[in-house]
Amino acid sequence: MEELFSASNIKSTITLMHIIGLIFGLGGAWFIDGYIILNRKSLMNEENLKLIEGMSKFVVLGVSLLWISGLSFVAFYYFYTPEFLGNEKVIGKAFIVMVLTINGFLIHSQVMKGIHEMKGKEFAELFDCEQSKKFLIVGTVSFVSWLFPLVIGVSKSLNFSTPATSIILFYLLFLVASLMVSGKVMRKYMSRTRCA
Repeated sequence: MEELFSASNIKSTITLMHIIGLIFGLGGAWFIDGYIILNRKSLMNEENLKLIEGMSKFVVLGVSLLWISGLSFVAFYYFYTPEFLGNEKVIGKAFIVMVLTINGFLIHSQVMKGIHEMKGKEFAELFDCEQSKKFLIVGTVSFVSWLFPLVIGVSKSLNFSTPATSIILFYLLFLVASLMVSGKVMRKYMSRTRCA
């Protein structure tokens, strides 16, 4: 029984939960983005709506698992390896997960509401006028922010060597650059629509 609750087993369980959270969140978010873009000329029917809603639940579950596993890691480090609490990479990841949480709230309160109103219309209408701006921002933030925790997690060279401020600054700069690129692509698309 003691072996079952050994430090290595506890850490492995938390790590597995963290990986599952990333898979659900990253996979779900990227699937929704890609699905909407690839089906932009199709009609939003009940089947499409249920699929998007179902995948969005995986994203919510992913964010929840990241918070649970992240806080579990902090507790684990506190009791077993307190020296790891000085690893500022953890603070950088926590900041990004916080951004993901806020962005997820905006997706469910704003974008999903707009998607429901699109039933019977073309996906392309998501990219028109005001709705396009919302989708652009939350979609880009989601795409970038789900990628970063994965990159940071596998980058062992960042452990105890890179300040949290540097990680957060690089993330924000990359996010701004991504928003500028996606904005340029969106403007090019919108120049061919009635919203030009």
